[in-house]
Amino acid sequence: NDNSSRFGKWISLDFDERGRLARAGLRTYLLEKVRLVRQTEGERGFHVFYEALASRKLKNWPSSERESVCVSGSSRGVDGRDDGVLDADSFEERVRALTTLGLDQDGINKAFATLSAVLHLGAVRFVKEHKGATQDSGSSVDPSSRHRLNQASEALKVEPTALELALCRRNVTTAGESLELHLPPDAAARSRDALLKAIYGALFDDLVRSCNRALQADVPTSASIGLLDIFGFEVFATNSFEQLLINYTNERLQAHFNNFVFENEQRLYASEGLEWDAVDFPDNTEVLALIEGSKKSLTPSKTRQTLPSVQQQAAIGLLATIDDECLLVAGRADAETSDAVTDDLDERSARILGERLKKTFINEARYACDAKQERGALFSVHHYAGPVEYSVRGFVAKNMDTLAPDASKLLATSSFANAFDTSSATSLSPERKWGSGRRVTGRRASSLATTTVAQRFRTSLGALLVEIRATCPHFIRCLKPNDANVPDVLEAPRLVEQLRYCGVLEAVRVARAGYPVRLPHAEFARRYRCAAPAGWVYKPPKLDDALDGAQKAALHAARALVLVLAPGAELRVEPATQGDRRRGVAVGKTKVFLRKDAFEALEALLARRTAEAAVRVQKAFRGREARRYLRSARKLAHFVQVRARLKLRRRRRAALSIAGAVRVVGATRKFRASRRIARAAQTAGRGAQARRKLGWLRDAKAARKLQRVARRGEARGSFHRLRSACITLQCLARIQQAKQAKRHEHQLRRDASLVLVDLRKAEVRTDAVRAETAAAIASAKLAKQTHDEKIKMLDLELRRQATARVAARAEVAAVRAERD
Repeated sequence: NDNSSRFGKWISLDFDERGRLARAGLRTYLLEKVRLVRQTEGERGFHVFYEALASRKLKNWPSSERESVCVSGSSRGVDGRDDGVLDADSFEERVRALTTLGLDQDGINKAFATLSAVLHLGAVRFVKEHKGATQDSGSSVDPSSRHRLNQASEALKVEPTALELALCRRNVTTAGESLELHLPPDAAARSRDALLKAIYGALFDDLVRSCNRALQADVPTSASIGLLDIFGFEVFATNSFEQLLINYTNERLQAHFNNFVFENEQRLYASEGLEWDAVDFPDNTEVLALIEGSKKSLTPSKTRQTLPSVQQQAAIGLLATIDDECLLVAGRADAETSDAVTDDLDERSARILGERLKKTFINEARYACDAKQERGALFSVHHYAGPVEYSVRGFVAKNMDTLAPDASKLLATSSFANAFDTSSATSLSPERKWGSGRRVTGRRASSLATTTVAQRFRTSLGALLVEIRATCPHFIRCLKPNDANVPDVLEAPRLVEQLRYCGVLEAVRVARAGYPVRLPHAEFARRYRCAAPAGWVYKPPKLDDALDGAQKAALHAARALVLVLAPGAELRVEPATQGDRRRGVAVGKTKVFLRKDAFEALEALLARRTAEAAVRVQKAFRGREARRYLRSARKLAHFVQVRARLKLRRRRRAALSIAGAVRVVGATRKFRASRRIARAAQTAGRGAQARRKLGWLRDAKAARKLQRVARRGEARGSFHRLRSACITLQCLARIQQAKQAKRHEHQLRRDASLVLVDLRKAEVRTDAVRAETAAAIASAKLAKQTHDEKIKMLDLELRRQATARVAARAEVAAVRAERD
């Protein structure tokens, strides 16, 4: 339910003598404050946080919805509803509603400032604080979330340091001494959660009181209507103290419903003159005795004689045992100066409470706790809707609903305390509940007038039931067809589960314990008269009183019809004093009462007689339809024969005309075929003659072509042979040249080093020749004329050697390049 109110409520509407609404009142039950610090996946917490975040019209509100524990426990955040309703629109509607109820703008601003403080406080984180060797290590506010603490302090009008000390410290007074305990981060977080719940609960109660003040009026009233909208039966994977109280409420309401149905049944049977003593109705007295252990609240109506005896009921119930354990835990907490009072996960308290519950209620039929459940601090209660397994972890802390004394004093002394009534928050401190200003332990503590959540809830629930018993109740059961919130999908197992949890199946069992089917005399006679044997005729009696005669006539007709139908349906007609009603029908003053088997037998007889009558009606109807069909078939056959003969005559005339035309067409086709044959024969003769002449011409032409081809082939053969020989010679010559070039190349590679040596020797010889030439030139100057030829020869030798040297260098360079 996307719009779940997270609490139960009783709305009382008072009317004046003229039927006009004069005033109204609102009473709430068991606000689910646990949703402030823990949200189930797929569900949201309190919608007002998401609406305020979506509106973005309030000052000093967080910008992110994932920082505070109040809204970060589930993936569904702002505008995360399945019904498509926008949170911003809901916020505007909520503000208008507060204005309508009489809150001024200042009051609305203070209320949302308090909610802002709750949201900021939920975003505060704690880290471990390391002290010296002689001091206990405590906790402090995480520096990354200190601005959240400052925002919350500003909204609550308290000092940030005082708020931090109230969350991270605990003052305990023992034997006249005051000790300051340093809380670890997890204990500080639990203290923060308790403060969140206290502030939100106080604000919620103040808004409820404001609503009641706005709806009250000092006018006389004459009638009232009460609307109870309360939580249904709950079964989760892990069921805690809240589920126990919720299911206890449903058990009480189911008991009231059973008693209401029982009394109505008894009143109806008595008015109809039927026997009542043998009727046995189911109830849930054992479960209520187990939970509350109160015999007064379980005392049945004086007229109800079939309820189980309560002599075996336990003198103390589950809730009272839990209350006693709260006293013992408070005494241990004072003695040990520990954090056991506010520790929701105290394993020792859970173990002790589980052992005590098992020892006290192990012999109760509706209580179960095996060895495995005992090890896990679990127990089971068999409710009217089925068994439910509860975990006792957190039972004591949730029942005590305590707030740390330092935090309570901080709220009570703050300048913002006058903005709303903090009595509901400060009254929950251990000092207010377990004694003020002095240590209370042992038997002295049990004598205190303590107040626990269970006691307050039982008191308010008892007052509600007293008010409900003074009214004429009407019961409305709401069923959800499927969990996907889609139309036209009906999940039968889910519906059966809801019917069981709503107590509807229990109501069905109550109804079936007596006569579940009741029909007025006239309706019974009208419905089952056709099931009477064939030939039976009802003869009404003669009555003088016309006004009372119609009712008596209907009664007489119903009785007569029952006597007639009894043999066919194997019914047992039960007078008003007969005790055996296992398969019977009883005729009352205004109605005929049928048990389940009798009703089914009558319905089967009615169905059988109806089927037989239907067969007879069908037989007569089908016979009439068959005769009507035969007459129409005869007329149709005569008409078809006339039409067929006329059509046959027309076909004969058409056949003669078609036959003449066919003969003409056949003769024409025959003549044309003969003409085609003659033309084909002539064409074939002339063709054969032409082909013979053409064959001689082709033979002569072929002979000439063969001669020409033969001569050309001979010439081509000679040319090809000559060209092949030339090509062969060229290939051989080229191969020889290639081989020589290859050998020369290999020789060059082998003599590369020798060429370099020769080059060097040539250079030496060149230097020597140059020297000789210089000498010769010097000597030649003396005998130039006689040595001209020698000079020329020497010059030629020099040029030749230079050329050889250049060629050798080029060859060496080529060899090197090829080698590289």
